[in-house]
Amino acid sequence: MAVSETETKYPLTTDFIYSVCAKRLKERKMALRMTDAEIVAGGYDRKVVNRIINGTRTRNNPFLVPPAYVRPLVAALRFESDCELYWGATDDESFVEPLFFKLVSDIQDESDENADIIKRVLLDDVHYAKVFQTRLKHYCCNLLYVVTSLIGE
Repeated sequence: MAVSETETKYPLTTDFIYSVCAKRLKERKMALRMTDAEIVAGGYDRKVVNRIINGTRTRNNPFLVPPAYVRPLVAALRFESDCELYWGATDDESFVEPLFFKLVSDIQDESDENADIIKRVLLDDVHYAKVFQTRLKHYCCNLLYVVTSLIGE
């Protein structure tokens, strides 16, 4: 299956990564008490910077941070590197677990075979099994609510 330029193969993972990156940029901007105008002092488009910091992707900008904006954002927001801009500080592992689950979900959605393999492998992992059980309970509760709503109508 080919993936178009504006469509991603792993949408949950991509959306998660972009939202965490945008949140990081917004937090840094607020901490430095900067305006969009101060960030783009080098002649870059203030609207584009605003969209990046707010996590808004468009058809013209489907990948959140256009390559031409990486270096100016790193410099203006005082990141150590473009890697820190995208992924955060090297000692910040808070996004690893949610990233893992988003990626697993995306891979499962690709095919039934992938879903079966992942479930067989990960259900032996105690942590994953607990999360899976919690999600299954949540799903069943939502399904029960829908069914009872339909019966009640």
